This record gives sequence, C-alpha cells and structure tokens, in this order.
Amino acid sequence: MTRGRILIFCALLSALPGAARAAGGAATATQAAPAAALIPLPSGQVVTLFQVIWPRADERRGERRLRYRFVAPRIARDAARRVDARAVEDDMLHLCTHVALPALRQDGRQIDEIVITLMARPVPFGSTDPQVRQFIDTFLPEGDQCQWEGL
Repeated sequence: MTRGRILIFCALLSALPGAARAAGGAATATQAAPAAALIPLPSGQVVTLFQVIWPRADERRGERRLRYRFVAPRIARDAARRVDARAVEDDMLHLCTHVALPALRQDGRQIDEIVITLMARPVPFGSTDPQVRQFIDTFLPEGDQCQWEGL
C-alpha cells in the first residue's frame, strides 16, 4: 500500500492470536456520537461518526489511545462506488487531523495515540464480523498534525 501503510482488515484482525483478548480487555469511557453528523472526505465519500472511546484515567503512558470510529458505507465490498484502500489512507489522515485532533486539543487530556476506524457498517468495539470490511490506522498527535505511526 502507498507510503508503506498497513491497513488492517477485520477478517485478518480476527484471525490473529490474542486479538479477542486484547480488544476485550480495553474497557474505556465510550461516548455515543452526536446525532448523525455527516463528514465529507477527500475521496468523495461521506462518513458518519459512530463512536468515540477515550482512554481510562488509569491507563499507563504509552497505552493511552483515543479511538474514533466511523461508518463508511462506500468501503463495503459490494458498494456501487467503492472507495479503494489508497483513498482510505488519505481519508483516515483527514479524520485524524480535522476531527479527532481538534477534539483532543479542546478536551486537554493526554493521550499517546489516535486510532481511526472506518467500517462499512457498525460493529461493536472489540467485536469482529468477517462480513464487514474495516480499516484501522494509528496516528501520533504531534502539535497540530497527525503523524502516521507505521504499524
């Protein structure tokens, strides 16, 4: 993939040993998304904010992750005008820089990473569904920019 990015697909994630254990052990403060805010992206797709998960106050430095999860119907395998993985990379950076990072700066909490998830339809956090295509990427907040972490 471009710029060496690794995008993790739900089906691959569920096949990794310990994936369920890692996902299940991360009970954090979850916020429901505001009423169906539509967010246009550089690829031309429009996504909806589904969920925001802030790290727990007792999480150790290096493990504090702010998660933003979006529904992106045009990444579905059977979408009429499907958005490809290359375009999704730019969309995820845009979401980190223009949605997650401003919210983090306004809130003032200290976090180590911002995780952006795009899913074709809603999937509960920590769950997998091989029928639902998902892209997940991790960024480091650096000033007013999101730096791709390069898994």
